[in-house]
Amino acid sequence: MLLVAPIVFASLLYADVQIQQVVPDTTIAVFSTNNVGEVIDHLNSAGVCETMLDMCSSICGESYTVCDAQCTEMLNALGIDKETWTPPSGHAGIAIYPVVDYEVGSVGIGLLGIIELDESTYEEIFSTKLDTYLSESELEIESVNLSGRDVWMIQNDLAKQIDTPSFINSGAFDQWYFVFSDGYFIVGSEPNAIAIALLAIDGDFENDMLDSNEDYISLVDRCGNEGDVFAGVLLTNLADTIIQMDKSGMSMMFLATLKSIFGDVDGIAESVSIAPSSDVLVDAKYTALMNDGRSGLLGLLGANATQQPIPEFVQPEVVSYTQGQINLDKFVALIKESIQNNPLLGMQMAPQMEQMEVGLNLFFNPLGSNYHSFSTGQLPFDKSTIGYLFAIECTDEEAFENALFLTLPAAGAAVSDFLGNQIYTVNIGDILPLPIPISMDISIAVGGGYALIGTTNTIEAALRTIANPTNRKRTHATNAATSYIQHDEVSSWGYGDLRTSIEIQTEMSNVMREEMFEEMEAFDPVMALEMRNEFEENFKIQTAITNALLSMLGPMAWNLTADDTGLNGHAIMLKPEN
Repeated sequence: MLLVAPIVFASLLYADVQIQQVVPDTTIAVFSTNNVGEVIDHLNSAGVCETMLDMCSSICGESYTVCDAQCTEMLNALGIDKETWTPPSGHAGIAIYPVVDYEVGSVGIGLLGIIELDESTYEEIFSTKLDTYLSESELEIESVNLSGRDVWMIQNDLAKQIDTPSFINSGAFDQWYFVFSDGYFIVGSEPNAIAIALLAIDGDFENDMLDSNEDYISLVDRCGNEGDVFAGVLLTNLADTIIQMDKSGMSMMFLATLKSIFGDVDGIAESVSIAPSSDVLVDAKYTALMNDGRSGLLGLLGANATQQPIPEFVQPEVVSYTQGQINLDKFVALIKESIQNNPLLGMQMAPQMEQMEVGLNLFFNPLGSNYHSFSTGQLPFDKSTIGYLFAIECTDEEAFENALFLTLPAAGAAVSDFLGNQIYTVNIGDILPLPIPISMDISIAVGGGYALIGTTNTIEAALRTIANPTNRKRTHATNAATSYIQHDEVSSWGYGDLRTSIEIQTEMSNVMREEMFEEMEAFDPVMALEMRNEFEENFKIQTAITNALLSMLGPMAWNLTADDTGLNGHAIMLKPEN
């Protein structure tokens, strides 16, 4: 019994500390995990670590071997055997926050990182071996006292060689501070945050920290606590910091315009689980917090609704597919409000505002809210199969057709008849600086209760199916990931194959590159050969990165739900099927 009091006192002497408890409530961005070891184990089990190492070895060649040897030498000097080393199992986090310099009246940027380590394992490393290693290095190191601890301060000469953006103080990252104390390794760019973190370890927590910020609390609640890692950006704090750092005052007008267009978003966040099961590679939840209600473009996303049947004109082997709700009846009012909220644009557009509103209403009044979109393509690469289609419910086909007839031909659109339907086509490929190996036609048509916008080939295929529905009677296949997400009572949902999409884009880039070299060879074969050889060297790096990425990608599915204070998203990626 006599031991109980000392044990309890010792357990309370040093507090558990997390990043959100030691950075201010004005923090701009935060990234954290509650168990570093679990994250690394999950990445290993998914094959991500091995893939990344293979990619680095392929790209760097001999320099990778040299770097690996140098790292091994450094670890040995610190007494760490990388073969038997186990990752820490505690909290880790990093945050970016504004730093106020009251002496000169300026605002800068600070960075703080903290990781919980096993004190019995790392105490000797940091107290003796690291001190010896640093003293033998060429780094300029000083020791400063913060909150009763000796803290290393390193002069960062590299920061002086890098041109920082004008809105960031040039000396913001000239010094770095780091310390290991009571089982925590802390690193930061300014001393005050280090001191606050050390006081928190002693149980003396400051007020007005990030964990008391209502927006941060809401973001965590909306994302949930199940993920391996959490990342968030507090956009209100970011906007306040930009305004304080901007001496010209132009940011106030710029940010107001963005807010009017996209909506008043207070923060965004994501919570990601890595390899939570044998089939799933990534299970991610996303959120956008809008405390004053959804507005701007994000306000156009429709309310949660029941799943719609996939139309027959959606081709069975699509690369991606999405269906959802969109409130186009609010679009014209949004455009008008955005223009009026911009003083310069509002003055210029005021005389044409009424005419513009009437013209836009001609197009949007006949449209409904349900939409379907998909993209197509296949491998081996066949440019005739590349296409996309956006189909939105049309409640008055005649009115929409009249709007197209009155405006598009005068704007240079070509008109063609297809199965009794008028297709209006504009070729934007002529205005691009480089030729594209696929059709750049954008076509618009009406049929089957939908307004159709997309590539000519997909619109013709859709109109053909609408005219002859019995010719394409088949069950529409989705992908394996769709069974992991909710389809009903969502604003939108969809699925896709990111791997196939990247492979198609890669093949298309290869075709463009080859056509460019062939044209160049006709004028200057020597220069073409030199450029081809130079490009192929760089292409090896790009290929290694692409192949590493493709080896990890599997089928995807996602959904989006809307409420009065923002949006929530859920995305699933399965492990590769091969």
